[in-house]
Amino acid sequence: MIFTGRCTCGHTSINGTAPPLTTTICHCLACQTSLTPRAPFLVFTSFPSPSVHISPAPLTRATSPVASRFFCPGPCGELLGMSYSADPARVHVLKSKILHWVGGLEPEGARPCKHIFVGEAHEAVAEDGLPKFDGFRDGQPTTTEMRLRYEELAREGGREL
Repeated sequence: MIFTGRCTCGHTSINGTAPPLTTTICHCLACQTSLTPRAPFLVFTSFPSPSVHISPAPLTRATSPVASRFFCPGPCGELLGMSYSADPARVHVLKSKILHWVGGLEPEGARPCKHIFVGEAHEAVAEDGLPKFDGFRDGQPTTTEMRLRYEELAREGGREL
């Protein structure tokens, strides 16, 4: 076991058996509006998908054309993490849900290494020395550009959103 965590009500536990791959501070609009009360950004720690175990099974909801978020199925209904349809090999756990790292110290990969979607930032992004990108990285589309492209593809294919 590398980490343990849970939701606020204690109904759902999260455990991980592999070290974190990376930790990212996300400023996209979907992240800003996925919590109540709202937050100017969320911090996610990424792990290989097979290494993260959530019990009981979370409620999963597509919250954008490219991502699904998962929530506690119990009384609190809290956001626990997310995954991207284009990258099923990784799962991104809301860092605030990780309560204990085995050994007591955060491993490499658990400290934030970059800000993403800063073009949608609610507030000024701190000058913390971390790289800042308008998408996932330089040259990647913003969430607005991704949404517009998805809508265009849906119109072309006759699918409804």
